[in-house]
Amino acid sequence: MKLRISLRNIMRYTVPMCGVFFYGCATLSEKDCHLGRWYDIGFRDGSRGYSISRLADHRDACIEYAIEPNQEIWKQGWMEGLQHYCRAENAYEVGRTGEHFNMAVCSNQNELEVAYQDGLRIYETALEISELKQERAELVKNAKETLQSRQFESDRELLLYREQLYFRLRQIDRELRLLRWDQLLTD
Repeated sequence: MKLRISLRNIMRYTVPMCGVFFYGCATLSEKDCHLGRWYDIGFRDGSRGYSISRLADHRDACIEYAIEPNQEIWKQGWMEGLQHYCRAENAYEVGRTGEHFNMAVCSNQNELEVAYQDGLRIYETALEISELKQERAELVKNAKETLQSRQFESDRELLLYREQLYFRLRQIDRELRLLRWDQLLTD
């Protein structure tokens, strides 16, 4: 099995890991802890899809300043923020950017999964188009260099090279047309 290194694979496997590496960072600054705008902080957390455990992270961040978050007010803001986060339109837009959508915090997970997958399909199609365009450009560039260097021992070898190149370019163009058509149908 050949591992294909692409932007899509890099995003798929590294973006979820980012949260693991930065998990230990403080969620709030000293200023945020002192200002105590717990409703606003809760709203921001909810509208970004954080789970209720985010409050414990804030508590850990503010403990060194001897400040305790107002749990009730934070939770009110968080619940309001979730109403914005847990919308099909938001799930779709998050999918279009290729980012992760936290279904677990929402009660309407089935509806959101469909919207998110629709958006994600558009994101992945755009990535595929970009990768194919890059592959095509590299093929053409390499072909020009190869043909100019005249590295072929016989006309038959040159003909075979050109036929393989032409076949792959036609394949890429066909894939691009299908992906663009798919893009038109989904937008």
